[in-house]
Amino acid sequence: MNILASIKITTLLLTFAIISVVNTGFAAPLSIASEASVALEVSTENNYVALTWNIDENIEGQVFVQRAGMDMQFETISQSEEVKNGQFKDKQPKSGMSFYRLAVQQVGGTVIYHNTITVTR
Repeated sequence: MNILASIKITTLLLTFAIISVVNTGFAAPLSIASEASVALEVSTENNYVALTWNIDENIEGQVFVQRAGMDMQFETISQSEEVKNGQFKDKQPKSGMSFYRLAVQQVGGTVIYHNTITVTR
């Protein structure tokens, strides 16, 4: 069974004056004060979850695909230099309910967390 969820999200990201440790192990200021348009597609087939994204913004940096179980403890499962358009296949997805999100670390160290998508397997 193929389940395709396509979500176009426009998110207003707030500015935070705190330091946050991202699951990748580096400290970075968590702040951004602009609107970012993110198209994130998630599909499940057989034994994997496929994520494809398109970020409608000119950002330089790295994208981290993060996954969490019901405990909402996100872990980085993939890293990519391709910020604007990218894809990733989670070949070891968790059973039951999982949560996926993109974390974008800009060149200056700012980390942007995009909305979370829920997948049930």
